[in-house]
Amino acid sequence: MTTPGGSDVGLGIDGLEGLAHIDQESWVASEAARVGAGFNQAQPRFKNWLGAATDFLEGLISALTGRVDDQEQIINDHSQSITEVVAAVDRMILQGDSKVYTSDNVHYISEGVTAIDIIVIGAGGGGAGGKWNLLPGSVYPGAGGGGGGEVHTTIPRALIDGDSIPITVGRGGSGGGDDGNAGGGGGNSAFGPIAAGGGQGGRGGSSARTSEAEGGTGMIRGGRGGRGGSITSTSATSGGDSVSQYELYGGGGGGGGGDSASGTGGYGGAGGITPGGGPNAPGGIPAGIVATGGGGGGGASGAWTGDGGNGGFPAGGGGGGYASDFPGAVSRGGQGGHGVVFVIERIA
Repeated sequence: MTTPGGSDVGLGIDGLEGLAHIDQESWVASEAARVGAGFNQAQPRFKNWLGAATDFLEGLISALTGRVDDQEQIINDHSQSITEVVAAVDRMILQGDSKVYTSDNVHYISEGVTAIDIIVIGAGGGGAGGKWNLLPGSVYPGAGGGGGGEVHTTIPRALIDGDSIPITVGRGGSGGGDDGNAGGGGGNSAFGPIAAGGGQGGRGGSSARTSEAEGGTGMIRGGRGGRGGSITSTSATSGGDSVSQYELYGGGGGGGGGDSASGTGGYGGAGGITPGGGPNAPGGIPAGIVATGGGGGGGASGAWTGDGGNGGFPAGGGGGGYASDFPGAVSRGGQGGHGVVFVIERIA
């Protein structure tokens, strides 16, 4: 080995004595210059690598954030209504002789009416689709949608300006696609300014295991949607019931969460007295004389090749789709049940 001054330094004990004769200041300056030159050469490459890594991370975060934001917009969209006009039908229900509206319309008040009873039920949210993956821990069955809420009240004729009231009927949330897509939010229903909220759509992806779709708002809230299960740990949960202290009124039941090929989908929740569907089955539909929400659809599971169960009409939440670690073994979420508005005119 040669010192900065040019003298040889051996590895033996005798050679160590030569270290005392090294010009230490010159050696330190030489080493500092060498290291500095190497750093200056590496610095551009380091900056380029750091910039590329930063760009990648920013893009990844942006993509993930965007997917979450997209889900929130979909599951909380309650603006969809049934604009294809369907004529109101007369139906006797337990509360009296009613006009039943199943699409956007206008109610014209009859002569001699002293009060109007209304029963307004929002639409159910759609269930999320499942998402398959070769890695069992990344298989995500979909979550069920929330049931539509309910509002009922009596309005004295003297409080109503004019002779007509606009009717809005919420459209059931669409079932999420089979790539872990979120279910659509159920549309709000309304008699003039008096509204019942649609259920929240079920979440897809990893959020399906931890989040329950909220039921629509109202005097009676819709049932919550069930959570999706997994292959490796948790099972799907059933949708929540919409229970009420008010006679035979009720919101829609929540849809059950979907599960993996090795598990069982959750049951749909009850809408009032209407039962929810079992795994893979649609929610129940109430008897014609009962103004209550339908049951939630059951979550898909097992070797099932179909979608999550549709929510019962009206207002039932759709069931979540199933997923597995086998390519293509996945299904869509169920459709939420549409809303409805009952109008009963009282004549003295």
